[in-house]
Amino acid sequence: LLLKTLRSTDVPVRYGGDEFVILMPETSKDQAVAAARRIGAEIARQPFLADRPYGPLALTASLGVAAFPDDAREPDDLVLRADEAMYRVKATQRGGVFAAVPPAPPPAPAPQPAAAAQPAAPAPARSATLAAGAVTEP
Repeated sequence: LLLKTLRSTDVPVRYGGDEFVILMPETSKDQAVAAARRIGAEIARQPFLADRPYGPLALTASLGVAAFPDDAREPDDLVLRADEAMYRVKATQRGGVFAAVPPAPPPAPAPQPAAAAQPAAPAPARSATLAAGAVTEP
């Protein structure tokens, strides 16, 4: 189900019992939120275990989205931010998508006396977005 709703460049991975993580390279947070909404809608439409006496089961997906480098610069922090957003969905509604809230910027450094030459600015970071989700019965 996930593979048919994702692009060939996206990487879905099982991350625990009912959780999945999807790495979406070169994807903005807005694009990832739209993709997460499509995934959630597809899961909600799918009749799971329809051929069983206790089926079909209707499932919902709670999805959290976090973007690199906006929400976190380290892989573990990125997963944590997406996970926090997912748990906000689970705490407030059944199924849905929340995006991580960017962390507050660090305080501005105190002015320094004039220095000689300034080092070159670092190369811009490439973007990647992570969606974390859990699928549960409504």
